[in-house]
Amino acid sequence: MKNNDKKYFWLANGVGLMGIIMFFAPIIWPIDMYDGGGAMIFIGIFLAICGPIISLLFWHRMRVFDELKDETKLIVRWQYDQYLWESFVQEEISFRTGEQKWMQLVVLFFCVVIGGIFWLADPEPGRWVLLVLLGINILIALIVWLNNRAVTGWKNSRQVECRINDNGLIINNQLHVWRGWGARLENVRDSRNKIHLLEITYSTPSRYSRQYYTIRIPIPTAAEKNLPTVLKTISALI
Repeated sequence: MKNNDKKYFWLANGVGLMGIIMFFAPIIWPIDMYDGGGAMIFIGIFLAICGPIISLLFWHRMRVFDELKDETKLIVRWQYDQYLWESFVQEEISFRTGEQKWMQLVVLFFCVVIGGIFWLADPEPGRWVLLVLLGINILIALIVWLNNRAVTGWKNSRQVECRINDNGLIINNQLHVWRGWGARLENVRDSRNKIHLLEITYSTPSRYSRQYYTIRIPIPTAAEKNLPTVLKTISALI
């Protein structure tokens, strides 16, 4: 398993260091305050503050990742054979495609209605409003396509495993953290469709409310007998 957050931790610290250099540059070198020097100081202060704060976020994620490598602290460590993993990936693609298509249709409907109202009310600027809204839908469709393409790439993963502890989980080298920085665990349940799944929902603070994430995890057949204990242990964390 590779801790990808380490590179972002050092990158964020590098941004903070760059901010400090930008702050002191107009003071050390003859850079006119009215010819870019003042802007450099302002941007430098911003980067010098934001860089370390963001690095602390990635430090927390790094620590959770390293804790998940300690097998003595795990609630779950499930390993998948290639057949189960490929079946899950195909199921996940179908699930996400259906969910995202519905959301895209809803967004498209409201964009057309709102854009159409602007167009009818004032055709000259209204058509540009409609075009911008339709452009947003094209951008959303592109993001969805890229996301689904990334999920399709999971099929090529080998020796996949899932590790869960009190603070988060790793599945296919993807880290999810539900403790710290305002994150919290919301719900855990199992569901049966084509594949028996463990579904864990957690939330993180967003600008006006909370952002919710549901992680779907395939359950190996050999692990099903211990599932009630797993559900009870994770539910106690809520």
